[in-house]
Amino acid sequence: MITRSVQETKGSLYVLLPKQLCDALGINKGHNVNIGIKNDKIVIAPARPSTAQTGVASKLTGSMPA
Repeated sequence: MITRSVQETKGSLYVLLPKQLCDALGINKGHNVNIGIKNDKIVIAPARPSTAQTGVASKLTGSMPA
């Protein structure tokens, strides 16, 4: 697990994502991500096309490191 500091700019909070993690998930500048809360943790995942766009069911699976 990688620890990062929460920063603030113009009233918004942000955390920089490590390049190695983004590369592993195929996240690049300009890509959309989904952000949510699961089991009291913030979860960030690459946004995937909806089932209407792809014609197949899409589901995020896997687990986050503890």
